[in-house]
Amino acid sequence: MGWDWGYMIEVPERGSRRIPRRSIVFGQVTDASRAEARSDMVLMVWSGRRCAYVFLDEAVTMAVEGQLDDVDVPRVPGLMALLEPECPVVPRRVSIEAREGADWIEIEFDVRQAMGFMVPHPQGRDVTTVSELIGGYDVRGSLEDETFHFSYVGFAELAG
Repeated sequence: MGWDWGYMIEVPERGSRRIPRRSIVFGQVTDASRAEARSDMVLMVWSGRRCAYVFLDEAVTMAVEGQLDDVDVPRVPGLMALLEPECPVVPRRVSIEAREGADWIEIEFDVRQAMGFMVPHPQGRDVTTVSELIGGYDVRGSLEDETFHFSYVGFAELAG
């Protein structure tokens, strides 16, 4: 089993209400190779404390691009690296697009740092690597004729 997920918020301006104007979370469950989805891809948008919009399945696409090769990616626990001497490929960029009718969101996640957590399978010598990614989100969209754009420093997790 594998998975992809992450979240971002539109940080409130200083002096304004403390609840983020928008919060977005995305995710899906995949097979161990991340090649085949085991669940629908979902992208949910909160407006304040209310879940305001949900994009499902074919309305959401995610793509990974490039390779984070100019940054040392530590693997934990280090001893597990003996079972998997090849370093996992960590993407440089994650792109997510959600479209349904006139509503749309485009998200670009620029990966700056990463860490790999290696989880042994209960049987055999296989290992699942959980890649924790840190970077900058750039979020653009239009929901119910309201256009928005914000940036957020956050994380995503890709496992498989």
